[in-house]
Amino acid sequence: MKTLKVIFISILFLGCQKTKNNFLTVGTWTICLKDGVYSEYKINENYILTMHEGSEEIWIFKNEINDSIMVLSNFKNGNSGLPYNDTLRTLSYSKHKIIIRSNYTREKFELNKADFIIDDIDSTNLELWKSKTLSEFKKRSVMANCPDLRTDDEKVIPSLENTEFKEDTVPIGLKRDSKLN
Repeated sequence: MKTLKVIFISILFLGCQKTKNNFLTVGTWTICLKDGVYSEYKINENYILTMHEGSEEIWIFKNEINDSIMVLSNFKNGNSGLPYNDTLRTLSYSKHKIIIRSNYTREKFELNKADFIIDDIDSTNLELWKSKTLSEFKKRSVMANCPDLRTDDEKVIPSLENTEFKEDTVPIGLKRDSKLN
């Protein structure tokens, strides 16, 4: 009887605890964006590391994980790639895929489980780690060969062309104070 009470209390205690690190996207993920840009994400309990095709930067953001929600923000002294804090919410998942939605932009992202692992940040030799990580990323991005799925209208970038340039001259003059004279 005593053993049953201990088991019951243990199950009750462990079942009621809030789990911090069970966000479903912890791991390494890839995505081909609609414009054909290949991106990779490494998500762990402390940060999210992102790399995007065409960029020579590795972006690292702080995250806070709580069940199926992750809150992203800039590190105090890190890069400021996020103009806002964002909350990512899991919409659906399977063993090889997960769909998350940004609460800020309301966009949905379908991430694919990667069959590789991005090395942990090596703070003792940061430049070598960054160089190696970007080199490996570039090789994978070429192999991914992400297609551009935008329509012709979506590919057109509107521009402001002003063929008539009119120069205005604004006279700048000082008004003399009559009391000084």
